[in-house]
Amino acid sequence: MLNGGDIKIGTFYITAYIAAYLVAFAVSFPVGFLLNKYVVFQQNDGRGRLQLALYASLCLFNAFMDYALLHLLVGYFGFWATPSQALIIVCMAGISYLFQTHITFRKR
Repeated sequence: MLNGGDIKIGTFYITAYIAAYLVAFAVSFPVGFLLNKYVVFQQNDGRGRLQLALYASLCLFNAFMDYALLHLLVGYFGFWATPSQALIIVCMAGISYLFQTHITFRKR
């Protein structure tokens, strides 16, 4: 499916690495939500639809911030890409944990 070339969907072309990101997101999103809801935060009140909407919002926010911060650190400040990405991952993981603990999966 993803052999390194662009993928045509209708009139749009998607590069192989963006397609790979979308496939990975399609798998990791439901798995991540279910693990957070039923394994990590077991003491939640079961507001499934609201929790799913909040989790989706956080995932979109994280994707946007990852993209924006990587371009800022690498493109504007000239930092190396790999350490910049590592720093962004650590920061976004902390923000995600706090958001999920105090907002998405909090006890009521």
